[in-house]
Amino acid sequence: MKKDDRKRPEGLTSILGGDTAFDGTLELQGSLRIDGSFQGSLTCGGSVTVGENGLFTGDIEADDLILGGKIQGRVVVHKLIVLEATSEFEGELTCTTLHVNEGAQFNGTSSMGKQAVEQKLLASKSAADVSDPDPFEPVDVPEEEQKTDNAFTFSPSEAESDSEIRDRLS
Repeated sequence: MKKDDRKRPEGLTSILGGDTAFDGTLELQGSLRIDGSFQGSLTCGGSVTVGENGLFTGDIEADDLILGGKIQGRVVVHKLIVLEATSEFEGELTCTTLHVNEGAQFNGTSSMGKQAVEQKLLASKSAADVSDPDPFEPVDVPEEEQKTDNAFTFSPSEAESDSEIRDRLS
């Protein structure tokens, strides 16, 4: 049995090869091996393996994660994450169980246990349910609540200096 055969999760369904760069959102039920570059958001119902030359930047949610390469971002692992000797993790980790091999680099924060995972997922879902207001969307304000201040209804010309504007306002 080769060394790489031991790392391969059962039911590997997708591979992002070493010469591939992916930018976007990916959701899958099976398992994924990343040997290339992935930037974005990944939701995986199985195991994710980031190979020794793999790079992931973004958010991951998976059942299990084996890291041999590099991750920068936020990671939620329902079961087990393994940081191999060649791994570099930078970011925020929430997992049930963490196994760190000698030589692995971990720079960030971690929360562990089933309860931590459940709370993180609940907080993420709540944040996703709240939509950000469109800053260009007009807002209806009742006339009695509208306020104006004539001191700030001018448009300074490009020739005015900051000190000239301050003098005019005082």
